[in-house]
Amino acid sequence: MKPDGKGMVRLSHHETCEWQPSITHEGLIVYTRWDYVDRGFFQAHHPWTTTPDGRNALALHGNYPKNWKDRPCMEMDIRSIPGSQRMVSVAAAHHGQTYGSLVLVDPRVEDDDAMAPVRLVTPEEQFPESEYGYFCREAAYGTPWPLSEDYYLCVYGYSDRRRKDKSVENYGIYLLDSFGNKELLYRDPKIACLSPIPLKARPTPPVIPDQVKPYPVDPNQQRLNLDRPELMAGAVAQQLKHERSVDRTEGIVSIANVYETRRTWPENTRITALRIVQILPKSAPGRDNPKIGYSTEKNARSVLGTVPVETDGSIHFKLPPYIPVYFQALNEQGMAVQSMRSIIYVAPKEKLSCLGCHEKRLAAPPTVKKPLLAMQRKPSTIKPELDGSNPFNFVRLVQPVLNAKCADCHAKKIKEKKKAPSLSGKNPDKRGWPESYRNLQKYSFYYNSGSFVESKTYPGRFGALASPLYKHLAKGHHKVKLTPEELRRITLWLDCNSDFYGTYEKLPAQALGKIIKPILK
Repeated sequence: MKPDGKGMVRLSHHETCEWQPSITHEGLIVYTRWDYVDRGFFQAHHPWTTTPDGRNALALHGNYPKNWKDRPCMEMDIRSIPGSQRMVSVAAAHHGQTYGSLVLVDPRVEDDDAMAPVRLVTPEEQFPESEYGYFCREAAYGTPWPLSEDYYLCVYGYSDRRRKDKSVENYGIYLLDSFGNKELLYRDPKIACLSPIPLKARPTPPVIPDQVKPYPVDPNQQRLNLDRPELMAGAVAQQLKHERSVDRTEGIVSIANVYETRRTWPENTRITALRIVQILPKSAPGRDNPKIGYSTEKNARSVLGTVPVETDGSIHFKLPPYIPVYFQALNEQGMAVQSMRSIIYVAPKEKLSCLGCHEKRLAAPPTVKKPLLAMQRKPSTIKPELDGSNPFNFVRLVQPVLNAKCADCHAKKIKEKKKAPSLSGKNPDKRGWPESYRNLQKYSFYYNSGSFVESKTYPGRFGALASPLYKHLAKGHHKVKLTPEELRRITLWLDCNSDFYGTYEKLPAQALGKIIKPILK
């Protein structure tokens, strides 16, 4: 924005939280992102970079831990070190203030999903949460300003629950070195210190020229108020007016080879399409308000559609700007074999490319003996998926299949006192979920925030391919024969975390199968 606060533009379109930007020696913006797509809530709160005009957001390191306890739970206040390619950061708690142990991060070191790029500066201070424990003490170090790789300004203090005297030391400004020494420079016993900055000239980072026009923020935008419909209508109308003035030219996304990945694909896997799924920003306060599906603390999603994958694994397509999306690689049966658990987005006219699906971060492109097939044609346009997927709605997408092929037979067995779950779309509970949705939970597939599973997806062990429901149907469950479209409806639901609702508003209408568009996109 301009010095007077006007002309504000939005650089990032991630759907959750991001914090504390600073400028790297290369002129990039480095910041902390809370990556929350189908993750456990401890797993990914680490540094990302982007250009000053908001292009090419990339994880610096630490985005896919095998175990969240293998390294800092969260890295905040990251800042480039003078004369070095390393950065200093605070290893902090994911739910807490930005204090903890200080660490060095080296982006030149290939990520091992643990501590390879990370070196401790303050080994006497344990990592909050991941090392010390979930209910950690108020941590000691904060707001580091590097003077070199060995010397830092920072604040230090403590309130130590482990000490018998329960003593409290207010945060003061310290000079810290990497040899285990710290010297108090200033402390005010009445108020804590924060963010020491040396009054010293620094080299100006290079200015990276803008290539795209970032999203303009409406200066008159009103806060959406779900409890005041009369105010909400005006806010939505004003937002729509602003949206019509925004450049909506599509960006272009290119993937060189979908098979270029860290993890081996199942034998004889052939990927024929890429599914594009939008994650919607939350418009209602509090976690699980509403509860979108079986998993806890998950954002609603909407399936934009699919684009083709060429025989050499290359992909080339148009993507609407300013929309956070993730991709799923689909096999010949239209089932997800691999799924992202992070998001990307593009600006108008931006060209975004990657080597493959989770290739090594520092890898160079492999030698290409002949031109990539997808790059020899115009970029594909997204082909919409089935009704009930955009916006997402279990009642529209899945219940028609259950009504046609399953519900009556199950009802008959129940009447005969035989073992069978009811698949009726009736008798909703207080969440609005009918019997069918409630009873399918143990047969479905979903990532739950409370389960600390590894944050990478194993190819072939995800979604419909990993669900008991699909296995039942694939082996011929009581001679039930689904049409290709009916089977795709089931697999699409299972691949998309087996959700029920598609947005956060007008739940009773959604539970009746009505199309409800999200307020925020």
